[in-house]
Amino acid sequence: MSAQDTSFEARAPASVRVGQQFQYTIEGNERGEVTLPDLQDFEVVGGPFSSFSSSTQWVNGKMTTRNNVSFTYILRSNQVGTYVIPPATISVKRDSYKINPVEISVGDQGQTASAAS
Repeated sequence: MSAQDTSFEARAPASVRVGQQFQYTIEGNERGEVTLPDLQDFEVVGGPFSSFSSSTQWVNGKMTTRNNVSFTYILRSNQVGTYVIPPATISVKRDSYKINPVEISVGDQGQTASAAS
């Protein structure tokens, strides 16, 4: 069986409006336990919502397995500005993985964050 390297990536929209709910998603290829960083600039409205899928293929007599896992949180910011969600941590078996930080611009209600700059 072919193993894949453990990897994770965090994603969120580049810009949102004040008070708008948005998804902060961590995707990877191993199940684990997520520890969120201090989200002082954001309110956690929902989550985590998680999903897992696995597929196996035989190609030229070799079996490969792919796992896909995602953890989704619903967040909201109530202040205009540019913020960075610090790296989350995922514990998989005995290992810990730091996830990439994510930058988000929050604009006021009357304009998008990109129009505010």
